[in-house]
Amino acid sequence: MLCIASGLIMLIFTPWAISDILLGRVALFLSDLYFLVMAGLVVLLARQSLLRVASLLFTIAAFVGVVGLSVVVDVPSATLPRATQIYLIPLTVVAYFLLQYEVRNLRTAVPVLNLVAFVVLATTSSSFGFSPMVSEAERGLANNFASLLAAIALYAALTVMHREARESTALERAFGVAIMNGEIEAYLQPQCTAEGALIGAEALMRWRHPTRGYISPAEFIPMAEHSGLIVPAGEQLLGKVCELLNRWEGDAALSHVRVSVNVSPMQLLAAESAERLLSRVSSNLAARKVLKFELTESMFVEDFEMVHGRMMQIRASGIAIALDDFGTGFSSLNYLRRLPLDQLKVDQAFVKDLPAAPDASKIARTIVQLGKDLGLEVVAEGTETAEQVRALQEMGCEIFQGFFFSRPIPAEAFEALAQELHDGTRSLRPAAVPSC
Repeated sequence: MLCIASGLIMLIFTPWAISDILLGRVALFLSDLYFLVMAGLVVLLARQSLLRVASLLFTIAAFVGVVGLSVVVDVPSATLPRATQIYLIPLTVVAYFLLQYEVRNLRTAVPVLNLVAFVVLATTSSSFGFSPMVSEAERGLANNFASLLAAIALYAALTVMHREARESTALERAFGVAIMNGEIEAYLQPQCTAEGALIGAEALMRWRHPTRGYISPAEFIPMAEHSGLIVPAGEQLLGKVCELLNRWEGDAALSHVRVSVNVSPMQLLAAESAERLLSRVSSNLAARKVLKFELTESMFVEDFEMVHGRMMQIRASGIAIALDDFGTGFSSLNYLRRLPLDQLKVDQAFVKDLPAAPDASKIARTIVQLGKDLGLEVVAEGTETAEQVRALQEMGCEIFQGFFFSRPIPAEAFEALAQELHDGTRSLRPAAVPSC
């Protein structure tokens, strides 16, 4: 959908951009360039599997661009009404589709905003104080094409939605079968000190489709959340992690390793789901203090008191709690101090630009210090370079997770890695990182 929509935008605006630059109309060329750059960025993000970012960029930037074009360029006259706003109709359909897995307020507000803007622009002849930038003849030509192009765009959007809906249904069925067959896999990404000492791991859900091979979590996790399949899938993942931890008891290389499991809002907010999660953890395993549940800030928006009660129940059972993606969601310091947390994870969004970006450094330093002041263990996610590790060390961070040390690997490979580290035949420290 994203690539098709971006392709249509490039098809529409490339001829106008060429025409405007040849005629020396700089202001109009810049407006054309806005759409072309936006479409190019969306395609680039989509190809890098950053689908959520690409979707948000497209829906917001396209809305701003169309409204701006309708108000500033497509100035109505006594003989020729405004027409550019008709592009908001297919854009509404595209936005509704792209934001289907977002929070309810966002996936409702953006399409409604598009429709409101369409009605306002279609029913008013006001120029909003702007003067015509193109001749009536050119506006007439553009308006004649607007309806045709909007109709083509709408048909393309509906066709893609129908195809994607069928594929999504098939993917959902396949995922349900995979859960029933016990095919959800646990990949483990090591968490270690700057020197490469293995401390723990994060368990990540992986799914191998029978014909497509491994499906990106960015594709199947939103589907699982939307369909509710994340609950049985999450329970299955937790069960496999518990099996691993039980197997590691008494193993000199693995018995100390603490494993964290991501818990979705659906798993925690429903009372019966939370009970089922806890029922999978034996009292012996909980007593060993080697299991953590990772929660995200978005959980606390719904009902803080209820989530707080669930967290107290989890903590009382002996399971530690980590707050994931800190700084990207709710971020209420008043609530943070009340939460029964053991670990705070610095989101990779604040790590990726270290140490070059001063703002990123200031935010990361504040998060690390906040965690230490609250007596929490602080883990930096997304560490990919020696420079990032060094900068985080200087801030006081002591535990790291990221490609610099290891990618997520299958459980068997993780066990072999832990044994090699224990025997001293391998190091998780691929490059020298001076101690601070």
